[in-house]
Amino acid sequence: MRRFIICASLLAASSICHAQNDEGYSKKIREYTTEPFFLTELVDHLPSSRSVPTPEKVLGHIIGAPNVLSYTADINKYMRELARTSPRVKVFSMGKSEEGREMILVVISDEKNLKKLERYKQINALLGDPRTVGSASRRPAPYAESDRSPGRRPYVEDLIKEGLPMYWATGGMHSPESGPPEMLMELAYRLAVEESPMIKEIRKDSIVMITPVLETDGRDRYVDTYLYRKKNPKKPPIPLIYWGHYVAH
Repeated sequence: MRRFIICASLLAASSICHAQNDEGYSKKIREYTTEPFFLTELVDHLPSSRSVPTPEKVLGHIIGAPNVLSYTADINKYMRELARTSPRVKVFSMGKSEEGREMILVVISDEKNLKKLERYKQINALLGDPRTVGSASRRPAPYAESDRSPGRRPYVEDLIKEGLPMYWATGGMHSPESGPPEMLMELAYRLAVEESPMIKEIRKDSIVMITPVLETDGRDRYVDTYLYRKKNPKKPPIPLIYWGHYVAH
């Protein structure tokens, strides 16, 4: 009887986990991955969400679909959709490139952390400049709470205890490196919706920042060359100089 209860519990837990995945998306991940050894238990499926859309629901295809590349505007559109539907995501504009394409910063963390984002920015700025902080190890004895007076420089130890590390992932620095801007959309989704202990710990204990495309002009021009080649396989390809505004890189 005990063995039956244990088995039933495991089956129930398995069915719950199964129900939490987007099975259609997960099937396509396995289908489009060229070799099984490229997959791990971390990425061989996609968690589902009732409120936050997957890349497929916004873009019309999964990340990594064959023969598909996304323009910067589509990538930015998806990231803003994440921010619109998830309290764990914020998007900030970094301004526009020389050719007028927007660069963005996506910030992902627990909702309570995002509410204190300005404070965490302040802490990191203080820690980055030793002129603005003191050290508790050098404080005069005896030490009391009154030492933390408003006019005193904050202690490094206090700031480290209060603050959170910020991790910044970027993609698309080089125009022909076409994969990272695509992958970062799926990573942002996973960080926002997944409820595994590892992802929950990441959201709780850190602030993840993502800039999906650094070189927005080159990215879009590279997508142009890819689509042109795809539509015109017998015509000469567009020269490499096209995707660099100043330099063929």
